[in-house]
Amino acid sequence: MKFKNKTIESIYNNLEAVVVAFILAMIIRQFIIAAYKIPTGSMENTLLVGDFLLGTKFIWGAKVPFVNYKLPAFSHVKRGDIVIFKSPFPPYLEFVKRAVAVSGDTVYYHEKKLYINGKFVPLPPEGKNVDPFYRPIRDEFGPFVVPKIGDVIKYDSLNPRSFEFFKNLYWQHYPDHNLYVKRTFVIDGKETDSYIYKSVNLPPLEINSINFDTLQWYFIEDILKYLREDKGDSSIYIKQVLYDNGVKVDSLVVKYRCYFMMGDNRDLSQDSRFWGVLADNMVLAKPLIIYFSFDGESVNKSFFERIRWGRIGRFIN
Repeated sequence: MKFKNKTIESIYNNLEAVVVAFILAMIIRQFIIAAYKIPTGSMENTLLVGDFLLGTKFIWGAKVPFVNYKLPAFSHVKRGDIVIFKSPFPPYLEFVKRAVAVSGDTVYYHEKKLYINGKFVPLPPEGKNVDPFYRPIRDEFGPFVVPKIGDVIKYDSLNPRSFEFFKNLYWQHYPDHNLYVKRTFVIDGKETDSYIYKSVNLPPLEINSINFDTLQWYFIEDILKYLREDKGDSSIYIKQVLYDNGVKVDSLVVKYRCYFMMGDNRDLSQDSRFWGVLADNMVLAKPLIIYFSFDGESVNKSFFERIRWGRIGRFIN
C-alpha cells in the first residue's frame, strides 16, 4: 500500500511485517512444532525436571483450536513412544509419559514387572524403580485390555477402579460436556449415601461428611472394604452412576485409538494405572529434542553451572 507520507508508509510496512510474522509463528506453534517443559520426575532418568523439549505436532495430527478435532495424522502412536498429551481429566494439564501399550493389547503389571500380551517388557534404558517397598495399589494391575475403536463400554456393574477409568475415557470423548458422578452404598438391598463406620481406633466416620462422589477410586475401595468388615456382609457394594448434562450414561462407543501410558520412573508416576487409558484425541505432540535443560534444585550453584550442557541437543526416544 502506498502512502504520501513516507513515515506513515514505513510504520505501516513494519507493522505489516510484524503481524505476518506473528501469524506465521502462531501457525507453526499450533500445527507444526511447539515447546514444552518437564515439570515432574515421572520420566526420570529419560527426561529430567527442567528439560525443555521441542515436539512435533503434525506427525500424530495437530489439534484444531477451540474444537475437539485433530487434523489427519501421518502416523499414530506406537508401543514404546514417548508422548506429550493433555491429561485425560480436568484440569487439562500437559503430561509426558511413554505409551507401553496400544488398542487391543493386554496389560499386566505384577510386582514391578510389566507384561504386554503375555511378554515381559523390561524398563527403558534410563527407567527406574526407586521404592524398595511393595504397594499393591501401584505394583499390581490387570490383566487389562486396552479398548479399541468400536468397543462398547457399559457402565453398570463396574468396580470403582474400572468405573474411574472409563469415566475419564468418556470425558476425553466429550471434554466440553458437564459430567458428574453419583455414588451410593447398597446395604441390605437398600441404597444409602451415608453410613457411620465405628472403629475401636478411630472416631466414628460418617461417610457423607466427605465428598464421596469425587473421591479417588482407591479411597472408595478402602471404604467399601471397611463397610463389609464392619457389617460382616460381603454382598455390600457401591452403585455408581455417570451423568452427562443430567442424563444417565449407560454406555460409550469408543471412537478413538487408546494408549496405556506409564512413566519411566515407575514408582513415582501417576499414570494409566491410576486414571486409565489415553484417547488419541488428547495427544499433543511427539517429543523430538531437548533444546535446553536447567537444574532448578541446585540452588548453591551458579546459573551457568545449573545448565545441563550435556543434555542440550539430545534426541528423545
